[in-house]
Amino acid sequence: MSDNKFQDLPAYPISVGSAQSIRKTINLPADLVQELEEAAAAQGITFSEALRRAVEVNSHIRNILESGGNVVIQDNTGHYGRLEIQE
Repeated sequence: MSDNKFQDLPAYPISVGSAQSIRKTINLPADLVQELEEAAAAQGITFSEALRRAVEVNSHIRNILESGGNVVIQDNTGHYGRLEIQE
């Protein structure tokens, strides 16, 4: 049995978009490119899909925060913190 006390909470799924693709050229800092490449490799997805998912998660979090909600995270030591997006 898992000791995850959050397993019974309702999930807020983040949709996997299926909108038409549009080709864009963007400039990203090298460290961000490395993070996305590592995330893509770890998840077995493409770089573009890793970027799309990151944008989707950011959008979801912003919607929650802008509507007055909170995003609470728990680290591996059991400590909690409220997620804030720095401008």
